[in-house]
Amino acid sequence: MAAVGRVVADRYELGELRGRGGLGQVWSARDRQEGRDVAVKLLHGPADTGTAELFLREARTAAVLSHPGVVDVYDVGQDADGTLFLVTELLTGSDLGALVRAGRLEIPRVLAWADGICATLDSAHRAGMNHHNLKPAALFAVAADDRVVILDFGLAGWLAAVEARTTHVIGTLAYTAPERLHGQAGDHRADLYSLGCVLYELLTGRPPFGTGVPASLVYAHLRHVPEPPERLRPDLPPHVSRLVLDLLAKDPAERPADATVAAARLNATAPT
Repeated sequence: MAAVGRVVADRYELGELRGRGGLGQVWSARDRQEGRDVAVKLLHGPADTGTAELFLREARTAAVLSHPGVVDVYDVGQDADGTLFLVTELLTGSDLGALVRAGRLEIPRVLAWADGICATLDSAHRAGMNHHNLKPAALFAVAADDRVVILDFGLAGWLAAVEARTTHVIGTLAYTAPERLHGQAGDHRADLYSLGCVLYELLTGRPPFGTGVPASLVYAHLRHVPEPPERLRPDLPPHVSRLVLDLLAKDPAERPADATVAAARLNATAPT
C-alpha cells in the first residue's frame, strides 16, 4: 500500500510505519507545506466514488469536533491512486492495547481513563457522531498527561458502506455490539457496548468473550453472558463490575442511556 518516502497528495512524506489493522495503515509523516510532523492513516484499497464521498464528508464533519479527548484532524482526502487518507496530529504515548498487554493495569488509572472516554463519547454523540470501532487500539494514552484520546472518529459511515458491500463486519469482533452483528447500523449505545468490552479487558486482561474463532465470538456476543469481572479481579469495586456488565447488555435498551449516565455510575461510591 505504501512505503517509506512516498509522498501522499504531493504533501505528506511518509516516514515510519506506526501501525496496521483492519482499516489500514498509520504512518508518521512530514507535512512539507506546514513544516510539521503528522500522522497519516491510509485506508485499505481504492474506494468507489460513493464510498469516497461518504468518507470525505464524514471525516470533514468529525474534524470540527473540538474536544481534548479527540485527536485533531488536519486534513482528509484521496490520493492520485484512489487511496483515502486522514491526517492527524502525531501523538506520543501508547495505545491501550499495548498497555494492557504489558501487564495488569491499576484500577484507579483505568477508571480515570474510562471517565475521560465517557466525556469524549458524550460530546461526540451529542454532535451526532458514533464511532462504531471502539477498541483498545483506537484509544491512545498521551505520554504527557496520561489522558486518553479516541482515534478514528468520522469513519463510521465508511465502515458501514464497506461492510454493506463486503457482507461482513470490519469493526473488530471482540468489541462489536450484538445489533451490529445482526446487520443493524446501531446508535450511540453500540459504542457503549464496545466501551464495556474495552473496560472488561483493561480491568481483567482479556475481552469478555476472548479473541478466538470469529463464529464463536459472534455467537458469544449474541448469546452468552460474560463472567462478572469482579470474579477475575476480586479487588474491583462491585459497582464497577455491575456497570461493565450493564454496558454489555444484549438489548441496547438495557444499557445505560448514554455516556454521561455511565460516567455517573462509574464515579459512584456504591451500586446504583
